[in-house]
Amino acid sequence: MSYTLDYDEPVPKVVDRLKLEHEEFAKYLSEIYKMTKQTEIKNIMNEIDKIKSKLLRHEVEEEARLMRVIMWELPSKAERSISIMREHRNIANFIKYTFPKLLELPEPVARREIRIFVNDVKKHHSEEERTVFPLALKASKLAEKHK
Repeated sequence: MSYTLDYDEPVPKVVDRLKLEHEEFAKYLSEIYKMTKQTEIKNIMNEIDKIKSKLLRHEVEEEARLMRVIMWELPSKAERSISIMREHRNIANFIKYTFPKLLELPEPVARREIRIFVNDVKKHHSEEERTVFPLALKASKLAEKHK
């Protein structure tokens, strides 16, 4: 995966863009969740395959850009954000380890794994919007004052 971060992009623009991506992912993940009711696992995997690279890039961007400004400006308030950002590891682990083995699992187990993944990603994005994004915006305002 090749991805270059733009560290000059203002944090408010990053946050707005990431929120839009959360909305896109939420719609797509809801459809994937619905598919777990009757669609063949292979077809569900094809749908996940379409977004997995974008999802990984999204999580890398959040961690790299937002945590950088939070840790620089508000390290004493960063603990909860760090905890939330560590959840990116769960997303990456699903894509790296569980996703390739879904066809090897019994069908009900594979469906459950996909549902858990979808719910976890949605919850994670919600936590970011409540905790990480506001803190990143606050930290970016402090950073602007220092310039």
